[in-house]
Amino acid sequence: MIEKRPNFFLLLGIDPDDSWKEDHFRRVLQEKQEAWRRQSAGVSRPAQEAKRNLGLLEEIEAVMLHSARREQEARAARELAKAPSLSNPPGQGDSSAQRDRELLARIQRLLLEVNLPDLYALFKLPASSSLAVLQRSVKRFQNQLAASTSTERPEQLLRELVNCAEDMFHTEASKRFYDESLRREGGERNELKQESERDGPLEARAPSEKEPPQQHEPSKIIFSEQKKEQPFSTNGQFLAEEEKLSASAPIASAYSEATDIAELVLKNLDGAFSLKWVWPATCTEALLLYSHADWPQPGRPGVTQLRITRSEYETRGHYELSGPLDLPYWIVVSAVLRQARGPVITEGARVQGYMARKLFVDYEIKNARFGARRRTLHLYTRVPGRLPTLLLRSNIGHAPLTKEEGVLLQRIEGPLEVYGECVIPLPAEPCPNTFGALFLEDDRLYSVITLYRPPERKLSFGR
Repeated sequence: MIEKRPNFFLLLGIDPDDSWKEDHFRRVLQEKQEAWRRQSAGVSRPAQEAKRNLGLLEEIEAVMLHSARREQEARAARELAKAPSLSNPPGQGDSSAQRDRELLARIQRLLLEVNLPDLYALFKLPASSSLAVLQRSVKRFQNQLAASTSTERPEQLLRELVNCAEDMFHTEASKRFYDESLRREGGERNELKQESERDGPLEARAPSEKEPPQQHEPSKIIFSEQKKEQPFSTNGQFLAEEEKLSASAPIASAYSEATDIAELVLKNLDGAFSLKWVWPATCTEALLLYSHADWPQPGRPGVTQLRITRSEYETRGHYELSGPLDLPYWIVVSAVLRQARGPVITEGARVQGYMARKLFVDYEIKNARFGARRRTLHLYTRVPGRLPTLLLRSNIGHAPLTKEEGVLLQRIEGPLEVYGECVIPLPAEPCPNTFGALFLEDDRLYSVITLYRPPERKLSFGR
Protein backbone atom coordinates (compact mmCIF):
# COMPACT_ATOMS: atom_id res chain seq x y z
CA MET A 1 0.00 0.00 0.00
CA ILE A 2 1.38 3.43 -0.94
CA GLU A 3 1.51 5.84 1.99
CA LYS A 4 -0.38 9.04 1.36
CA ARG A 5 1.93 12.04 1.09
CA PRO A 6 1.69 14.78 3.76
CA ASN A 7 -0.17 18.00 3.17
CA PHE A 8 2.42 20.55 2.09
CA PHE A 9 0.93 23.47 4.06
CA LEU A 10 1.06 21.40 7.24
CA LEU A 11 4.46 19.92 6.41
CA LEU A 12 5.99 23.40 5.99
CA GLY A 13 4.05 24.99 8.86
CA ILE A 14 2.44 27.63 6.59
CA ASP A 15 -1.02 28.85 7.57
CA PRO A 16 -3.38 28.16 4.62
CA ASP A 17 -5.47 31.20 5.61
CA ASP A 18 -2.56 33.66 5.33
CA SER A 19 -2.10 35.66 2.14
CA TRP A 20 0.30 33.90 -0.24
CA LYS A 21 3.84 35.25 -0.43
CA GLU A 22 6.25 33.39 -2.66
CA ASP A 23 9.37 34.80 -0.99
CA HIS A 24 8.11 33.59 2.41
CA PHE A 25 7.39 30.15 0.96
CA ARG A 26 10.89 29.87 -0.53
CA ARG A 27 12.48 30.96 2.75
CA VAL A 28 10.46 28.41 4.75
CA LEU A 29 11.20 25.67 2.20
CA GLN A 30 14.93 26.39 2.38
CA GLU A 31 14.88 26.27 6.20
CA LYS A 32 12.99 22.97 6.14
CA GLN A 33 15.35 21.55 3.53
CA GLU A 34 18.32 22.34 5.76
CA ALA A 35 16.57 20.84 8.79
CA TRP A 36 15.67 17.65 6.88
CA ARG A 37 19.25 17.37 5.67
CA ARG A 38 20.48 17.48 9.28
CA GLN A 39 17.92 14.92 10.41
CA SER A 40 18.35 12.48 7.52
CA ALA A 41 21.47 10.72 8.82
CA GLY A 42 20.86 7.18 10.07
CA VAL A 43 18.06 4.67 9.71
CA SER A 44 15.66 5.81 12.46
CA ARG A 45 12.04 6.67 11.69
CA PRO A 46 12.63 10.47 11.83
CA ALA A 47 15.63 10.05 9.51
CA GLN A 48 13.50 8.08 7.05
CA GLU A 49 10.82 10.78 7.16
CA ALA A 50 13.43 13.45 6.52
CA LYS A 51 14.70 11.50 3.49
CA ARG A 52 11.12 11.16 2.24
CA ASN A 53 10.57 14.91 2.61
CA LEU A 54 13.76 15.65 0.68
CA GLY A 55 12.44 13.46 -2.10
CA LEU A 56 9.24 15.56 -2.18
CA LEU A 57 11.01 18.88 -2.82
CA GLU A 58 10.26 18.95 -6.54
CA GLU A 59 6.59 18.07 -5.99
CA ILE A 60 6.28 20.65 -3.19
CA GLU A 61 7.45 23.41 -5.56
CA ALA A 62 5.19 22.16 -8.36
CA VAL A 63 2.10 22.26 -6.12
CA MET A 64 2.79 25.40 -4.09
CA LEU A 65 3.83 27.55 -7.07
CA HIS A 66 0.71 26.62 -9.08
CA SER A 67 -2.23 28.76 -7.97
CA ALA A 68 -5.00 26.20 -8.59
CA ARG A 69 -3.13 23.27 -7.03
CA ARG A 70 -2.06 25.47 -4.11
CA GLU A 71 -5.66 26.45 -3.38
CA GLN A 72 -6.68 22.79 -3.47
CA GLU A 73 -3.85 21.99 -1.05
CA ALA A 74 -4.98 24.84 1.24
CA ARG A 75 -8.53 23.48 1.33
CA ALA A 76 -7.22 20.05 2.24
CA ALA A 77 -5.09 21.61 5.03
CA ARG A 78 -8.16 23.33 6.48
CA GLU A 79 -10.07 20.05 6.47
CA LEU A 80 -7.20 18.24 8.18
CA ALA A 81 -7.05 20.96 10.82
CA LYS A 82 -10.68 20.18 11.69
CA ALA A 83 -9.89 16.46 12.02
CA PRO A 84 -9.63 14.77 15.47
CA SER A 85 -6.55 15.72 17.49
CA LEU A 86 -3.28 13.81 17.30
CA SER A 87 -3.96 12.31 20.68
CA ASN A 88 -6.37 9.76 19.19
CA PRO A 89 -5.67 6.22 20.38
CA PRO A 90 -4.00 3.77 17.99
CA GLY A 91 -6.26 2.68 15.21
CA GLN A 92 -8.41 5.83 15.28
CA GLY A 93 -5.92 8.32 13.81
CA ASP A 94 -3.76 8.37 10.71
CA SER A 95 -0.07 7.55 10.45
CA SER A 96 0.89 11.04 11.65
CA ALA A 97 -0.52 10.21 15.11
CA GLN A 98 1.77 7.19 15.33
CA ARG A 99 4.74 9.27 14.19
CA ASP A 100 4.03 11.86 16.90
CA ARG A 101 3.84 9.15 19.56
CA GLU A 102 7.20 7.77 18.41
CA LEU A 103 8.67 11.28 18.41
CA LEU A 104 7.31 11.88 21.92
CA ALA A 105 8.93 8.69 23.22
CA ARG A 106 12.24 9.73 21.69
CA ILE A 107 11.99 13.20 23.28
CA GLN A 108 11.24 11.72 26.69
CA ARG A 109 14.33 9.47 26.50
CA LEU A 110 16.54 12.42 25.56
CA LEU A 111 15.09 14.63 28.31
CA LEU A 112 15.95 11.99 30.88
CA GLU A 113 19.55 11.86 29.65
CA VAL A 114 20.06 15.63 29.86
CA ASN A 115 18.10 15.90 33.13
CA LEU A 116 15.31 18.22 31.95
CA PRO A 117 11.60 17.87 32.72
CA ASP A 118 10.27 19.01 29.33
CA LEU A 119 11.06 20.95 26.15
CA TYR A 120 9.90 24.22 27.66
CA ALA A 121 12.63 23.93 30.30
CA LEU A 122 15.19 23.41 27.53
CA PHE A 123 14.26 26.76 25.97
CA LYS A 124 13.56 28.44 29.35
CA LEU A 125 10.06 29.38 28.20
CA PRO A 126 6.64 29.01 29.86
CA ALA A 127 4.30 26.32 28.57
CA SER A 128 1.94 29.09 27.44
CA SER A 129 4.45 30.33 24.83
CA SER A 130 3.10 30.71 21.32
CA LEU A 131 4.13 28.45 18.47
CA ALA A 132 5.99 31.31 16.76
CA VAL A 133 8.06 32.03 19.88
CA LEU A 134 8.94 28.34 20.24
CA GLN A 135 9.96 28.06 16.57
CA ARG A 136 12.21 31.12 16.89
CA SER A 137 13.81 29.61 20.00
CA VAL A 138 14.42 26.33 18.17
CA LYS A 139 16.08 28.19 15.28
CA ARG A 140 18.24 30.22 17.68
CA PHE A 141 19.42 27.08 19.49
CA GLN A 142 20.15 25.31 16.20
CA ASN A 143 22.28 28.22 15.05
CA GLN A 144 24.10 28.26 18.39
CA LEU A 145 24.81 24.53 18.27
CA ALA A 146 25.79 24.64 14.59
CA ALA A 147 28.59 27.06 15.48
CA SER A 148 30.03 24.57 17.97
CA THR A 149 32.47 21.88 16.87
CA SER A 150 32.19 19.86 20.08
CA THR A 151 31.69 16.10 19.67
CA GLU A 152 31.03 15.40 23.35
CA ARG A 153 27.98 13.29 24.06
CA PRO A 154 26.04 15.89 26.14
CA GLU A 155 26.13 18.38 23.28
CA GLN A 156 25.24 15.69 20.72
CA LEU A 157 22.21 14.83 22.88
CA LEU A 158 21.17 18.47 22.89
CA ARG A 159 21.54 18.69 19.10
CA GLU A 160 19.22 15.71 18.70
CA LEU A 161 16.77 17.08 21.28
CA VAL A 162 16.54 20.49 19.60
CA ASN A 163 15.92 18.81 16.22
CA CYS A 164 13.15 16.74 17.82
CA ALA A 165 11.68 19.94 19.28
CA GLU A 166 11.61 21.41 15.77
CA ASP A 167 9.42 18.50 14.65
CA MET A 168 7.20 18.62 17.75
CA PHE A 169 6.63 22.37 17.46
CA HIS A 170 6.09 22.18 13.73
CA THR A 171 2.33 22.88 13.84
CA GLU A 172 -0.28 23.95 16.36
CA ALA A 173 -1.72 20.43 16.29
CA SER A 174 1.58 18.77 17.20
CA LYS A 175 2.15 21.36 19.97
CA ARG A 176 -1.30 20.55 21.40
CA PHE A 177 -0.40 16.87 21.31
CA TYR A 178 2.77 17.56 23.30
CA ASP A 179 0.94 19.76 25.83
CA GLU A 180 -1.66 17.05 26.36
CA SER A 181 1.09 14.50 26.99
CA LEU A 182 2.61 16.80 29.63
CA ARG A 183 -0.74 17.14 31.38
CA ARG A 184 -1.19 13.38 31.42
CA GLU A 185 2.38 12.90 32.64
CA GLY A 186 1.83 15.47 35.39
CA GLY A 187 -1.22 13.60 36.62
CA GLU A 188 0.65 10.29 36.61
CA ARG A 189 3.60 11.88 38.43
CA ASN A 190 1.30 13.15 41.18
CA GLU A 191 -0.19 9.68 41.61
CA LEU A 192 3.27 8.09 41.81
CA LYS A 193 4.39 10.71 44.31
CA GLN A 194 1.43 9.96 46.57
CA GLU A 195 2.14 6.23 46.36
CA SER A 196 5.84 6.67 47.08
CA GLU A 197 5.11 8.86 50.10
CA ARG A 198 3.00 6.06 51.49
CA ASP A 199 5.72 3.49 50.75
CA GLY A 200 8.63 5.10 52.57
CA PRO A 201 10.67 8.17 53.46
CA LEU A 202 12.06 10.47 50.80
CA GLU A 203 15.67 9.56 51.59
CA ALA A 204 15.05 5.98 50.53
CA ARG A 205 13.88 6.94 47.09
CA ALA A 206 15.47 8.43 43.97
CA PRO A 207 16.62 12.07 44.13
CA SER A 208 13.66 14.48 44.14
CA GLU A 209 12.98 17.22 41.65
CA LYS A 210 14.30 19.70 44.22
CA GLU A 211 17.74 18.13 44.03
CA PRO A 212 18.32 16.99 40.42
CA PRO A 213 21.44 15.03 39.52
CA GLN A 214 24.37 17.29 38.65
CA GLN A 215 26.04 15.27 35.92
CA HIS A 216 24.46 17.43 33.20
CA GLU A 217 23.97 21.17 33.35
CA PRO A 218 22.12 22.13 30.18
CA SER A 219 22.76 25.86 30.50
CA LYS A 220 26.50 25.19 30.53
CA ILE A 221 26.36 22.61 27.73
CA ILE A 222 24.25 24.66 25.34
CA PHE A 223 26.68 27.55 25.44
CA SER A 224 29.77 25.37 25.33
CA GLU A 225 31.57 27.84 23.09
CA GLN A 226 31.77 30.16 26.09
CA LYS A 227 34.72 28.28 27.56
CA LYS A 228 36.47 29.57 30.65
CA GLU A 229 40.14 28.83 30.08
CA GLN A 230 43.07 30.78 31.55
CA PRO A 231 41.99 34.38 32.27
CA PHE A 232 43.70 36.93 30.05
CA SER A 233 45.82 39.81 31.31
CA THR A 234 44.49 43.33 30.84
CA ASN A 235 47.41 45.35 29.55
CA GLY A 236 45.44 46.95 26.73
CA GLN A 237 44.46 50.57 26.25
CA PHE A 238 40.68 50.34 26.77
CA LEU A 239 39.36 53.53 28.40
CA ALA A 240 36.35 53.33 30.72
CA GLU A 241 35.11 56.88 31.20
CA GLU A 242 38.13 58.54 32.86
CA GLU A 243 39.71 55.33 34.11
CA LYS A 244 42.23 53.31 32.15
CA LEU A 245 41.75 49.53 32.35
CA SER A 246 45.33 48.33 32.30
CA ALA A 247 47.36 45.65 34.02
CA SER A 248 46.24 47.12 37.35
CA ALA A 249 42.63 46.06 36.69
CA PRO A 250 42.23 42.55 38.15
CA ILE A 251 40.33 39.68 36.56
CA ALA A 252 37.22 38.48 38.41
CA SER A 253 38.34 35.26 40.08
CA ALA A 254 35.06 33.31 40.01
CA TYR A 255 32.57 32.92 37.19
CA SER A 256 28.99 33.66 38.13
CA GLU A 257 25.93 34.29 35.99
CA ALA A 258 25.26 37.27 38.27
CA THR A 259 28.64 38.91 37.68
CA ASP A 260 29.65 37.96 34.14
CA ILE A 261 28.40 38.11 30.58
CA ALA A 262 26.21 35.05 29.87
CA GLU A 263 24.41 33.39 26.94
CA LEU A 264 26.49 35.02 24.22
CA VAL A 265 24.84 34.31 20.85
CA LEU A 266 26.26 35.17 17.42
CA LYS A 267 24.08 35.54 14.34
CA ASN A 268 25.43 36.09 10.84
CA LEU A 269 24.03 39.11 9.07
CA ASP A 270 24.94 40.03 5.50
CA GLY A 271 28.57 41.03 6.05
CA ALA A 272 28.36 41.63 9.81
CA PHE A 273 27.60 39.86 13.12
CA SER A 274 24.72 40.44 15.50
CA LEU A 275 25.85 39.66 19.07
CA LYS A 276 23.42 39.20 21.92
CA TRP A 277 24.14 38.42 25.55
CA VAL A 278 22.75 38.69 29.06
CA TRP A 279 24.26 41.53 31.11
CA PRO A 280 25.06 41.26 34.83
CA ALA A 281 22.49 43.28 36.75
CA THR A 282 24.92 46.00 37.93
CA CYS A 283 27.12 46.15 34.80
CA THR A 284 26.95 49.18 32.50
CA GLU A 285 29.94 48.48 30.23
CA ALA A 286 31.41 45.57 28.31
CA LEU A 287 34.77 44.96 26.66
CA LEU A 288 34.70 43.17 23.29
CA LEU A 289 37.92 41.69 21.91
CA TYR A 290 38.33 39.82 18.65
CA SER A 291 41.11 38.24 16.66
CA HIS A 292 41.32 36.38 13.34
CA ALA A 293 43.87 33.81 14.54
CA ASP A 294 43.08 32.67 18.10
CA TRP A 295 41.27 33.64 21.29
CA PRO A 296 42.25 37.28 21.86
CA GLN A 297 44.12 38.87 24.75
CA PRO A 298 44.36 42.64 25.27
CA GLY A 299 47.46 44.28 23.91
CA ARG A 300 48.45 41.35 21.71
CA PRO A 301 49.21 41.99 18.00
CA GLY A 302 46.19 41.53 15.74
CA VAL A 303 43.65 41.98 18.56
CA THR A 304 40.86 44.57 18.15
CA GLN A 305 39.43 46.02 21.34
CA LEU A 306 36.02 47.76 21.57
CA ARG A 307 34.14 49.49 24.37
CA ILE A 308 30.36 48.91 24.51
CA THR A 309 28.04 50.76 26.86
CA ARG A 310 24.83 49.14 28.02
CA SER A 311 22.74 52.05 26.73
CA GLU A 312 24.32 51.63 23.27
CA TYR A 313 23.51 47.90 23.35
CA GLU A 314 19.92 48.35 24.54
CA THR A 315 19.13 50.93 21.85
CA ARG A 316 19.15 48.12 19.26
CA GLY A 317 18.72 45.13 21.53
CA HIS A 318 22.02 43.73 20.27
CA TYR A 319 25.52 44.82 19.24
CA GLU A 320 26.36 44.82 15.54
CA LEU A 321 30.00 44.03 14.81
CA SER A 322 31.49 44.92 11.43
CA GLY A 323 34.97 44.08 10.21
CA PRO A 324 37.02 42.55 7.38
CA LEU A 325 35.08 39.94 5.37
CA ASP A 326 35.95 36.34 4.49
CA LEU A 327 37.82 35.79 7.77
CA PRO A 328 37.25 33.74 10.95
CA TYR A 329 36.55 35.63 14.18
CA TRP A 330 37.41 34.59 17.74
CA ILE A 331 35.34 36.86 20.00
CA VAL A 332 35.42 37.44 23.78
CA VAL A 333 32.88 39.71 25.52
CA SER A 334 33.71 40.56 29.15
CA ALA A 335 31.85 42.58 31.76
CA VAL A 336 33.53 45.64 33.27
CA LEU A 337 32.48 45.77 36.92
CA ARG A 338 32.86 48.84 39.14
CA GLN A 339 34.16 47.98 42.58
CA ALA A 340 35.64 50.01 45.45
CA ARG A 341 39.18 49.02 44.52
CA GLY A 342 38.64 49.94 40.88
CA PRO A 343 37.31 48.36 37.66
CA VAL A 344 37.35 44.57 37.30
CA ILE A 345 37.26 42.73 33.98
CA THR A 346 35.55 39.33 34.06
CA GLU A 347 36.64 36.25 32.14
CA GLY A 348 33.74 36.80 29.78
CA ALA A 349 31.93 34.64 27.24
CA ARG A 350 33.40 33.31 24.00
CA VAL A 351 32.04 32.56 20.57
CA GLN A 352 33.46 31.86 17.11
CA GLY A 353 32.15 32.89 13.70
CA TYR A 354 33.05 33.48 10.06
CA MET A 355 32.14 36.89 8.65
CA ALA A 356 31.12 37.00 5.01
CA ARG A 357 28.31 38.17 2.82
CA LYS A 358 25.64 35.52 2.53
CA LEU A 359 26.00 33.62 -0.72
CA PHE A 360 23.22 31.53 -2.27
CA VAL A 361 24.40 28.87 -4.73
CA ASP A 362 22.39 26.81 -7.21
CA TYR A 363 24.06 23.89 -8.94
CA GLU A 364 23.43 21.03 -11.36
CA ILE A 365 25.31 18.22 -13.11
CA LYS A 366 25.29 18.20 -16.91
CA ASN A 367 26.18 15.03 -18.80
CA ALA A 368 28.15 14.82 -22.03
CA ARG A 369 25.93 15.14 -25.11
CA PHE A 370 25.93 16.57 -28.63
CA GLY A 371 29.70 16.62 -28.95
CA ALA A 372 30.51 17.68 -25.37
CA ARG A 373 33.50 15.65 -24.21
CA ARG A 374 33.13 15.69 -20.44
CA ARG A 375 30.53 15.68 -17.71
CA THR A 376 30.46 19.04 -15.87
CA LEU A 377 29.29 20.57 -12.59
CA HIS A 378 27.69 24.03 -12.96
CA LEU A 379 27.56 26.51 -10.05
CA TYR A 380 25.31 29.58 -10.24
CA THR A 381 25.20 32.67 -8.00
CA ARG A 382 23.12 35.83 -8.28
CA VAL A 383 26.08 37.96 -7.23
CA PRO A 384 29.86 37.47 -7.51
CA GLY A 385 31.23 35.52 -4.59
CA ARG A 386 33.95 33.28 -3.22
CA LEU A 387 33.27 29.66 -2.29
CA PRO A 388 35.28 27.54 0.15
CA THR A 389 36.31 23.94 -0.50
CA LEU A 390 33.41 21.80 -1.78
CA LEU A 391 32.86 18.05 -1.70
CA LEU A 392 31.01 16.28 -4.52
CA ARG A 393 29.79 12.88 -3.28
CA SER A 394 28.09 10.20 -5.35
CA ASN A 395 25.71 7.40 -4.48
CA ILE A 396 23.94 4.60 -6.36
CA GLY A 397 20.15 4.76 -6.50
CA HIS A 398 19.65 8.22 -5.04
CA ALA A 399 21.63 11.38 -4.34
CA PRO A 400 23.57 11.43 -1.04
CA LEU A 401 21.61 13.11 1.73
CA THR A 402 24.56 13.71 4.06
CA LYS A 403 28.27 14.34 3.73
CA GLU A 404 28.97 10.85 5.06
CA GLU A 405 26.74 8.97 2.60
CA GLY A 406 28.12 7.47 -0.60
CA VAL A 407 31.68 8.01 -1.82
CA LEU A 408 33.75 11.13 -2.41
CA LEU A 409 33.85 11.67 -6.17
CA GLN A 410 35.74 14.96 -6.26
CA ARG A 411 37.14 17.52 -3.81
CA ILE A 412 36.90 21.02 -5.28
CA GLU A 413 39.61 23.10 -3.64
CA GLY A 414 38.69 26.60 -2.45
CA PRO A 415 38.65 29.51 -2.44
CA LEU A 416 36.73 29.39 -5.70
CA GLU A 417 35.66 32.63 -7.41
CA VAL A 418 32.14 32.46 -8.87
CA TYR A 419 30.86 35.20 -11.17
CA GLY A 420 27.33 34.24 -12.19
CA GLU A 421 28.33 30.76 -13.42
CA CYS A 422 31.29 28.50 -12.79
CA VAL A 423 31.84 25.25 -14.73
CA ILE A 424 33.91 22.45 -13.21
CA PRO A 425 34.93 19.37 -15.27
CA LEU A 426 34.03 16.00 -13.72
CA PRO A 427 35.26 12.44 -14.34
CA ALA A 428 33.83 11.05 -17.57
CA GLU A 429 33.66 7.38 -16.51
CA PRO A 430 30.24 5.69 -16.93
CA CYS A 431 28.17 5.86 -13.74
CA PRO A 432 24.87 4.02 -14.32
CA ASN A 433 22.04 4.82 -11.87
CA THR A 434 24.37 7.13 -9.92
CA PHE A 435 23.59 10.54 -8.47
CA GLY A 436 25.74 13.26 -6.95
CA ALA A 437 25.30 15.99 -4.34
CA LEU A 438 27.41 18.93 -3.22
CA PHE A 439 28.45 19.72 0.36
CA LEU A 440 30.66 22.25 2.13
CA GLU A 441 33.80 20.69 3.59
CA ASP A 442 33.53 22.97 6.63
CA ASP A 443 30.03 22.62 8.12
CA ARG A 444 30.40 25.87 10.06
CA LEU A 445 30.19 27.83 6.81
CA TYR A 446 26.56 26.82 6.18
CA SER A 447 25.65 29.92 8.21
CA VAL A 448 26.94 32.16 5.40
CA ILE A 449 26.65 29.90 2.34
CA THR A 450 23.49 28.13 1.22
CA LEU A 451 23.69 25.33 -1.36
CA TYR A 452 20.27 24.98 -2.99
CA ARG A 453 19.75 21.29 -3.73
CA PRO A 454 18.23 20.84 -7.21
CA PRO A 455 15.70 18.16 -8.22
CA GLU A 456 17.28 14.71 -8.36
CA ARG A 457 17.04 14.59 -12.18
CA LYS A 458 19.63 17.38 -12.24
CA LEU A 459 21.94 15.35 -10.02
CA SER A 460 22.08 12.28 -12.26
CA PHE A 461 25.32 11.11 -13.85
CA GLY A 462 23.37 9.70 -16.79
CA ARG A 463 22.75 6.12 -17.82
